[in-house]
Amino acid sequence: MQGRFWTNVAGVLSGTAVAQAIPILGALILARLFLPDAFGGYSVWLGFVLILTVLLTLRLEMALPVMDDGPKREEAAALIFVTILSVGIGVLLVSLLLWGLGVISSEFAGPWLLAAIVLAAMLTAASETWQGLAAADGTYRILVKIRIGRAASILVCQIVAALTSREPEALILGHIVGLGLTLFFAQWVRPLPFPAVTGLRYKLRKFWRSYSRFPTFALPADLISSISAQMPLFILSARFGAEVAGIFALSMRVLLTPVGLLGRSVLDVFRRYSADAFRTRGECTAEYRSTIKVLFLISISLAAGTFLFAEYLFVFAFGEAWRQAGTYAIWLAPVVALGFMASPLSYVFYVVGRQNIDLMWQVGLFLVVLTALFISQDVKGTILAYSFGYSLMYIIYIFLSYSASKGRVDDRHS
Repeated sequence: MQGRFWTNVAGVLSGTAVAQAIPILGALILARLFLPDAFGGYSVWLGFVLILTVLLTLRLEMALPVMDDGPKREEAAALIFVTILSVGIGVLLVSLLLWGLGVISSEFAGPWLLAAIVLAAMLTAASETWQGLAAADGTYRILVKIRIGRAASILVCQIVAALTSREPEALILGHIVGLGLTLFFAQWVRPLPFPAVTGLRYKLRKFWRSYSRFPTFALPADLISSISAQMPLFILSARFGAEVAGIFALSMRVLLTPVGLLGRSVLDVFRRYSADAFRTRGECTAEYRSTIKVLFLISISLAAGTFLFAEYLFVFAFGEAWRQAGTYAIWLAPVVALGFMASPLSYVFYVVGRQNIDLMWQVGLFLVVLTALFISQDVKGTILAYSFGYSLMYIIYIFLSYSASKGRVDDRHS
């Protein structure tokens, strides 16, 4: 099993390396085209998009790997797309109504920005579902193609948009157009027949009932997780200005690129192997142990490299204006390294049906992060407190996920 597991990881990794190299190239180019405050405004917008993306799918796409291979999974993916469209339209109408009533201030967001957030979230959710389907099927080449296509489309569209404006709106428009092109490409490389209108409501209700644990537990857990992840951008921007938020955003983007490169590849394969193991044995401890050993060694290497070279590399790659981003990277290295270990293995909670434990941990994480971001009066103290609190919670998370990998006694003897 281990040989096939890491062979598949290597296969996904080789293609994902290209997909992740594109955002690195993009960061190099965009950092030269846009000042930190413009990048900060775009990053705050993107933070809202990523939070809303979690809501639109109701987290039903996480059920795809636990289904048997075949038409049932393909139909489920199509029903998830319908869910994204339905929930997205509902969110947009409610948002515009709240804006019209004055609940959402015009200083915060106008109709154009609200529509841009919802549209981008819908396109992102659809793209993530397509990638999830390919990973669940084990068709890793298709997964890699979609991932590379998305990264390249967004970058090219943002560079083209920068020719007309150097404001955050140019980055936003390029991002949306790039996502739209991604879906056309995904349908081309992995055609997905959509369900007939006849009987669609019945199929949706049946699908939602069958996998109700995902909206009940996984949705609030992942929504809180997404808010916790984006919260630093919102609070740093409000407390210290868009420039600080932009520097923080670039620092995290560069740090998370190599982490996401391997971590996402491990997750794509671990989902399938852990789900197969649990269906067969009622536990997936062996898969968990072999995976975390490798993740631990890599995380130590990444953290050490960040401590030694981050500030120099940021100045070399992005210019003197972004030196502080290298300093932020050093402060954030522990949380990124621990997150690299914890995040791919968190799918264990979905496999063994213990999403409630994940939800309780996410609530605790939210409270810790919120407290950490207000505990200090200066930028350095705030980021260090955030890094320490998040790191501590990740350590707890690793212990919880390992315990979950052992399954339940009744599962192993059923």
